[in-house]
Amino acid sequence: MEEVRRQRPVVDAGPPLSELAFPGCAERHMTVDEVVDYDGRLEFPEGLGIPEHELVVGEHDLPDVILEVDNTTDIRRGKLALYQAWGAPELWVEVPDYPYPNRPATLRPGLTIHLLTAGGYKEAGASRAFPSWMAEEIHWAFTEETLSRRTFATLRRVGEGMDARSGTGPQNNPLFRWQRDEGHAQGRTEGLAGGRTEGLATGRAEGLAVGRAEGLLGGQAVVVSQILRSRGIPVSPGFPQSVPNFDQAAVEDLVAAAQGCTSEADFAKRILAD
Repeated sequence: MEEVRRQRPVVDAGPPLSELAFPGCAERHMTVDEVVDYDGRLEFPEGLGIPEHELVVGEHDLPDVILEVDNTTDIRRGKLALYQAWGAPELWVEVPDYPYPNRPATLRPGLTIHLLTAGGYKEAGASRAFPSWMAEEIHWAFTEETLSRRTFATLRRVGEGMDARSGTGPQNNPLFRWQRDEGHAQGRTEGLAGGRTEGLATGRAEGLAVGRAEGLLGGQAVVVSQILRSRGIPVSPGFPQSVPNFDQAAVEDLVAAAQGCTSEADFAKRILAD
């Protein structure tokens, strides 16, 4: 994923606290010494008193996205105006699906994206920092218990879009690297196991050589198969033996063909063309 860098925002003090509401928060006046020694939870709605080495508004670059979880509070009645005054470019407000005691009736489960514009915050259906990632997809990813095929495919799509925007390729994508390494590891394990078995009959040296070769090919096959299936493209039982020149193609060409093809037959044509 790329790191999006923006110019440091012009910081406004924002509206006075007397005009804002912070439902769910209790006001408590403290001295500086009490703040230092306090072990409970603290919020700094005016950006004052933030501990050293943390983000300081006006001194550090603001993050591309800020995530707020509203369970018993509603930031639209207070903190949203402060985020706008500070120049936070994008704000995600997540309301979990599970019910929570004392949750305001105005809050509904889901995720809302607020994008900063010249006229203030505007609600949007998709993220600007993570292009094409829709609000309902982000909410789904946050609330599911385990990473689903749906979310995995969504992350691949968003990552590929960010790669295209920044001019990088699959080798720069952490998700692809993890997938590639997992496939190679699985392929090596299966290849070495087969090599050891064959080595008992044909000699240890020959068996290990066969195992290593099959492991590399098997790893590439696993990676390509996962990419095709995540895009909804069926893979035949004979894959990749059904694809001529598969074992001769570079891994970058295999990945590019898998990400751009429309079918297994189209994938084979792209490999032959390369």
